[in-house]
Parts: sequence; C-alpha cells; structure tokens
Amino acid sequence: MFIIELAYASVFFILIIMFIVVKFLRKKYNIMPYPSEYQHVNVLHKRIEFILALVALILLVLSYIFEHSLTIILLVFSLLLITFVFRFYMQYKHEPEEKEYLITLVQAIGFFIITFGGIILYFMV
Repeated sequence: MFIIELAYASVFFILIIMFIVVKFLRKKYNIMPYPSEYQHVNVLHKRIEFILALVALILLVLSYIFEHSLTIILLVFSLLLITFVFRFYMQYKHEPEEKEYLITLVQAIGFFIITFGGIILYFMV
C-alpha cells in the first residue's frame, strides 16, 4: 500500500514541478498561451496528430477486448509520447519565434517520466 501512495505523491510532485517550470518559461521568454487549448501549426500537423490519436484509441479499445494486454497498453503510451515529440518538432520547425515548443517539451518529459515510472511500478508490485 505504501508503494501506491508513494506513486500518487510522485505523480503529484511531477505535475507541480511541470506547472512551476511552465510558469517560469512563460514568464522568462514571454510566451503567450494560445487562445484555445491547443492550436495546430498547419493542416499536415492536424492530420497526423488525428491519425496518431485514432490509432491510440483503437489500440486502447483492443487492450480492453484482450483483457488489458500490457503490450498494447505500452503501444498506446508510446504513440502518445510520439504525438508529444511530433508536436514539439512541428512547433520548433514552423513557429520557433513563439517558443511554445519549450512548453511542449516540458509536458513531453513529464508525460515520459510519469508513464515509464508507472510501468516500472507495475512490475514492482
């Protein structure tokens, strides 16, 4: 039970650190947040992210059908990480002056730490 509580505390701690780093980066580099939750850089970016999200959703449904297959769940998390990396690349390549890619990079690193920390915890318990 202690390990589960430690995992929740770790996730909370990582999210707090991410929040602080994002606030610091927005202030230091004067990064204005998008008017909506997220904006795509161009049509190609939007389509590829849609395809990645659709494949991840299909794999998530398949993992439910096949009784939470660990391999499929790992593929889903890998696709989500690929989506973050792709988003970072597109923002860096097409909108470097806005520096929003720094925020995406922090979010990707946080997602990576939480996801693979959870996988390690899964094998420990």
